[in-house]
Amino acid sequence: MSHNLAARAKEERERINLDLLALGVATEPPDTMSRIKSAMSDLRMCAFALTTELALAINS
Repeated sequence: MSHNLAARAKEERERINLDLLALGVATEPPDTMSRIKSAMSDLRMCAFALTTELALAINS
């Protein structure tokens, strides 16, 4: 048995990845992390815009 995941069949790699996800050992897939980072960036931009609008409203 190979310990190298790349050398295993695709179905076996997927099963192992699902097992690891179920155990909480594996992390989120890269595309999910990319979407999370993008959403966080969008939230930061919205917060900045709202803070700016609030500061302008208070100072006017």
